[in-house]
Amino acid sequence: MESLERLPAIVSFHVLPALNDTPMRIDVPAWFFGINKTLSDVRFPEDLVVCENYEKLEEILRLISAGYCGLDNYNIWLSAVDSAVKLRKDVFEAVYLRKFEEIMGIEATARGERRVKFP
Repeated sequence: MESLERLPAIVSFHVLPALNDTPMRIDVPAWFFGINKTLSDVRFPEDLVVCENYEKLEEILRLISAGYCGLDNYNIWLSAVDSAVKLRKDVFEAVYLRKFEEIMGIEATARGERRVKFP
């Protein structure tokens, strides 16, 4: 627990990249803004004004703007990682879903379809 308390405090805020999109939550270590507080130094939640360091906030917003590619691909870096580690549906159904059915003794379908097939 002590090691958790020594972690840096986190500054969280939301950005609306487009009017028809969903706000993105942004979490940044407080030290990025020159705030040397740990998790144990801060009440949850605590209002914080980072307007003294607009340059750092602008840096984050520029980075988010550079990676925003619309509603379907709002974060190019996260999308790249997701596609690299995501299991293909055919692999999931052939391997993992079959093993799950064997262990549970039920017949199931992949997410996005009916979760369980009823007799």
